Amino acid sequence: MTTRTLTQNVQQWLEQFESALDRRDIRQVMSMFGEECYWRDLVAFTWNLKTMEGKDEIQSMLDATLARAQPGYWRIEGMPPSPTVSSKPGSPSRPLKRRVVDWYA
Repeated sequence: MTTRTLTQNVQQWLEQFESALDRRDIRQVMSMFGEECYWRDLVAFTWNLKTMEGKDEIQSMLDATLARAQPGYWRIEGMPPSPTVSSKPGSPSRPLKRRVVDWYA
C-alpha cells in the first residue's frame, strides 16, 4: 500500500478544486469546504482584501466573481509551476493567472 504525503493530498485537493472552478461548478467547490470555513481573498477575485466566513459568504462571492476572475494555475507555494505557461487547453487567449495557496497543517 502506498502512503500519500500531506503535500500529495493537498495537490490532489487543489487539482479537484481547480477543475470544479474551471467548470464553474460552484456546488462542487462548496462541497470541498467544511462547515466552518473561511476564504481570504487578496485581490484575486474581489479586487479587494476581503475575508469571507462560512459557506454562504464564500458561495455569494463565487457567484458574483467567478466568471470574471477566471482563476487558474493553482499550486502549492514552493512547488514548481505547471509546465503550461501561456494558457489552458481550450482557451488560448486566456491570460496567465497564478494562484498560490498557503497551506497550514
